[in-house]
Amino acid sequence: MTQRELCAVIAANCRRARRNLKLSQTDLAILAGTSQEQISRFEGGNTAPTLQSLLNLAEALHTTPAALLTPTAAALVTPISGSPSPGKRRSKATASV
Repeated sequence: MTQRELCAVIAANCRRARRNLKLSQTDLAILAGTSQEQISRFEGGNTAPTLQSLLNLAEALHTTPAALLTPTAAALVTPISGSPSPGKRRSKATASV
């Protein structure tokens, strides 16, 4: 896996976990001890977090560093009850078929 691919995996998993917890980027930044701008860079796939930042993100998101680094981590990050899981959503294009 390239660094760019790893950044994309971390970005997607971080964003998914944050949204499942109904946190804003600012909320997550406060919990992880960083800035909202840094969270935006992580979630945009523009910056790889340091090891310490990854540990802080995982703790703030109630998950593990491994889950944030795993391409299939969507299955490991449990959504809050009542919110649909990512695989259950249908797009408007497929909903009418």
